[in-house]
Amino acid sequence: MYRIGKFLHEAYKDFLDNQTEPIEKYIYVRSSGSKRCLESTQMLTTALLFGENENQSFLKFDNNLTDYDYLSQYWHPIPIHSISPKGSDSMLDSITPCPNADLVVSEMSHKNENMKRIVEENFDFLEEISRYTGNKIDSLKSVYDLYQELFIESQYDYHWWKEPYSIWTSDYETYALSKLRELSRIYWSIQWNNKELQTLRTGLLIKQLNDNIQNQIDKKNRDKKIFIYSTHDTKIALLLHSMGIFNGFLIPAGATILFELHQDKSGSLDPIDDWFLRFYYFNETYTSDWAYQMVSDKICVHHQSQWSCPANYFMRQMEKLEPFDWKYQCGLLIQPFSFFAINLFILTTNFACLLGLFILLRLYSSKVRNRIPSHN
Repeated sequence: MYRIGKFLHEAYKDFLDNQTEPIEKYIYVRSSGSKRCLESTQMLTTALLFGENENQSFLKFDNNLTDYDYLSQYWHPIPIHSISPKGSDSMLDSITPCPNADLVVSEMSHKNENMKRIVEENFDFLEEISRYTGNKIDSLKSVYDLYQELFIESQYDYHWWKEPYSIWTSDYETYALSKLRELSRIYWSIQWNNKELQTLRTGLLIKQLNDNIQNQIDKKNRDKKIFIYSTHDTKIALLLHSMGIFNGFLIPAGATILFELHQDKSGSLDPIDDWFLRFYYFNETYTSDWAYQMVSDKICVHHQSQWSCPANYFMRQMEKLEPFDWKYQCGLLIQPFSFFAINLFILTTNFACLLGLFILLRLYSSKVRNRIPSHN
């Protein structure tokens, strides 16, 4: 994330160097409550802003210093907004309770024909890997969960072929990781390409992006020039799918989507037509060639430039995925109309029961009176 921050600083240095207002006036940062998201945000903003001195807004990077030496000498804090505890932020957290989203995931695992076909085609491998791990790996989701565990272990030089474990050979581990990665990519390509999941799991973030764009166009809250949101891989995958630009690869740590809003003052009849967007995706952070520009033919069908997207078309297409009532759509709340309907049903039922009881009592009372002999 520090590398991404350095890249962004170089890309926007003219803008950053000319700022005289306090940082929090023109930059807004919000992060998921997850520790790794908060730490990533701190690293990115540190490299983005660097330090300040009395002679210039931002110190120039000294190539003679290592990243660590530079960071230890120059650092400028910036407020990072977050909602606690972890999992409470329905816009950025990936584990926020949403029963209906969980139901969609479960149904897709058991009913999606493509997923079922892939599992059947790889039945022998899944049986084999299940024997090795001691866990039942019988779905693409369980495949992805296992791949995550093995990949992280390999990053820390924990290998199942080493002593004292010797569970399998080095060659088999390479094969297993490659196979699990391939199946996980298929899982992500199918699982997150679902409009209902996109609405439930990333719709609030889409709404926030649209609001930020609209506010700039309407000259509202224009003091804020940079918005940074730190979230999770599934949110990024859902967002890329919703825009029609998912590249089929798993989302790596540090993956970043960049939205640039531009104004072309060409004198259009409708001022909103002067605004357009450019998108960049940072797919990895290990080399100097990790940023590339992209455009979505799915939501920018009328774009005239190869790399730009009219803001009005973007917002119009993406707002279809905004939730109208997120808690209700997730199954966390019942709509007010439903409360009224339930109360009306209860009231009607109670009235019918009371009416029936009243009729029975009248009939019983009438029979009792008829049995009593009259005395003249």
